[in-house]
Amino acid sequence: MILKPGQKLCGEGEKGDSLFIVRKGLLKIFKREGVKTFPAGEAIPGTIIGTLSLFQQKPYDRTVKAAEETEIISIDQQILQDTLDRFP
Repeated sequence: MILKPGQKLCGEGEKGDSLFIVRKGLLKIFKREGVKTFPAGEAIPGTIIGTLSLFQQKPYDRTVKAAEETEIISIDQQILQDTLDRFP
C-alpha cells in the first residue's frame, strides 16, 4: 500500500486488526492527551506498527500519518492465520 503525504495509516482508538511494516518513506506518530495531539515519534523503513492490535485485538494507541510518500506492508489477521496454517 502507498500512502501520500498527510494520509492517515491508523488512528488512535480505532479498532486494530493489522500490523504495518514501513518499507519506504517516513511516517509521523502522534499521541492524544486530553483535547491536544502531540508528536510522539517517527517510523522509518523497517519499523513495525500495530503489533498489539494484531495479536491482542486492541485499538491502535497512536495516530500515524505519512510525512512523505510511504510504502507500507500490511498484515491482517487472515494473512497471519493463513501463514501459520501453511507453516506450523
